[in-house]
Amino acid sequence: MKKYIAIGHWNESENITSVAEVTYTMKHFKDDLKGNEFTAYIVLTEKRFEKMKDMTGFEILEEIKGSMSNYRHILTVVDYIEQCYDIMEEKMEEVEW
Repeated sequence: MKKYIAIGHWNESENITSVAEVTYTMKHFKDDLKGNEFTAYIVLTEKRFEKMKDMTGFEILEEIKGSMSNYRHILTVVDYIEQCYDIMEEKMEEVEW
């Protein structure tokens, strides 16, 4: 089982947030998000997420640009990671194995 974190928004809101979960595959996590009406801009593995800890905005942009299909939200995601990394880190720690 692996930990994943998604950045996006709930369908009834346009406010960006993140959701973390432990699951067997990324596909299962994405399917669960869709079923709960969460639109994910990007999904990161725990390893990739931790790699971004000390990165700056441009470095984060370079790291994630190939992973996003909707480039309209890429700067929003970069800003969210930069400003809310500590919140996302707490969510990852709270997720139980």
